[in-house]
Amino acid sequence: MTASTLSRVRPSRIAALFWLVFIIRVSSLMYWQSPTVDEVTHIPAGYIYWHWKDFYVNREHPVLVKLVSAGGFALSYGETAWTKRLDSLQTFFADYPTQKTLAGRWPMFIFSLSLLAVLQATLRRLFDRTTAALSTIALTLFPLLIAHSVFVHTDVAAALFYLSAFSILACWTAETRRVERMEMQDGASLQHPPRLAWRWPALLGGVMALGTLAKYSMMLAVANSIIAILFLAPKGRRWRSMAVFVASFTFIFMLLSWSGYAGLRGDFVEPHAEWVNWIPIPSYYKEGLFMLWRHNAEGHENVFLMKTGFKGHVGYFPLALLLKTPIPVLIGMAAGTFIVFYRRYPWRWIWLLFFTTYWTGALTSNLNLGARHILPVLVLMWVPLAAAAQAASLLKRWRAASVALFAWLAVSSFAHWGSELAYFNELVGSRNGWKYLGDSNVDWGQELGALARFVQARSLTPLYQDLFTPFSLSMYGVDAASLSDGIKGNGLRPGWYAISAHRLATKQGSAYDYFRAAQPSESLGDSVYLYRVE
Repeated sequence: MTASTLSRVRPSRIAALFWLVFIIRVSSLMYWQSPTVDEVTHIPAGYIYWHWKDFYVNREHPVLVKLVSAGGFALSYGETAWTKRLDSLQTFFADYPTQKTLAGRWPMFIFSLSLLAVLQATLRRLFDRTTAALSTIALTLFPLLIAHSVFVHTDVAAALFYLSAFSILACWTAETRRVERMEMQDGASLQHPPRLAWRWPALLGGVMALGTLAKYSMMLAVANSIIAILFLAPKGRRWRSMAVFVASFTFIFMLLSWSGYAGLRGDFVEPHAEWVNWIPIPSYYKEGLFMLWRHNAEGHENVFLMKTGFKGHVGYFPLALLLKTPIPVLIGMAAGTFIVFYRRYPWRWIWLLFFTTYWTGALTSNLNLGARHILPVLVLMWVPLAAAAQAASLLKRWRAASVALFAWLAVSSFAHWGSELAYFNELVGSRNGWKYLGDSNVDWGQELGALARFVQARSLTPLYQDLFTPFSLSMYGVDAASLSDGIKGNGLRPGWYAISAHRLATKQGSAYDYFRAAQPSESLGDSVYLYRVE
């Protein structure tokens, strides 16, 4: 089957079908999965930002994602929602947790669907229409993206803006090379399109300004953009392009930051250098940057190979990449990276710059909280994956293998419908994922409601639990004692025990040793395990 034959089957229509399945899949998870550990602060913070203009809640993240989430809540509930300032973040979910969570989640489609659209548009420019459609289909089957498109957090937005920065630079470079080739063929200087002089860098500056309000790590994309312009922009226009980028970024960032923080400068409540006061941006934003820097320096409790610590491990994200990415995708990424440099695509150095800088930052980070933190890198890897897909469509000897790999990806992805967050590839299996990585890699408290429904349907009593969630099963009408109440001497009382995967990976004691060695009676999303003790 040639590329022209593939184009006749209208892959864009097939891609649209997979987009629809993606929307249905994410929507069902949004409705059924419970508030996660991070959403306990993200969703109420947006509520407080939107109505009370109080930005001191969850300052470690910029405002964009939370304001978008709160906008969905406002549209769902109207002005009656804004009745009082919250004394406790958990009280926000006290009544109707599913409805309130869904109201904050559905605007997250803005980021995930925009990510798919940017990827398809980018690959269409860099390769061809068919390659773009088929590669985007593969992304709609990526369990990590599906899982994190559900929740209110900043990593999908970060992936969107990081990919957008690369996309603008890559398309700018590719178009510049085309113009230069035309000049060489005609033997005369052509009139360069205006966008080569100012539109591309102006667009890049605006996108990066918006991105820095989504996640602080997008400052790295700003630095990458400066490097790319300095070393890769056409000769004679580098400094002009740099000036346009810096001016547009500065102006739009100032406009958006003051608008996003409602014009409130705020007061710094953390110790800081005096010169920081002179930076003309809201103190809320500056303080968030400082808090993130301090958090990274101090570290955060993390799980790596069933060992807990507060400092990062250099092998954490490589292991997450290896185990949380479907094997067909890993094969395509590896083959595609070779093809990109073998064929000397004009944007290859920009891709390498964006990949290596973010990857280096991840390897040196002390915040080893989940594969979601490298989602910008993983999405960026879809560009070489597309190069492999295009090569496979043109070379007969690769077609059967590429079809088999795509079928493998589809079967594996749909087999994990409903348990995407805890997905691990066939190297270890999702049931054993908690033995390698914890926290949001497998267990974020998302299965609390599913556990409650399962217990109620089967009248499982007595029930003892140790769950990785700030909420209680009583919120769903289920009575459960703590695990410590089930311990009697050196043994366990008869009954049912619900244990989170994260607790299995981190807790010590004879009871946890017993459950780690025992075979669970039931698994809920490969995140919560039920054991029957006679």
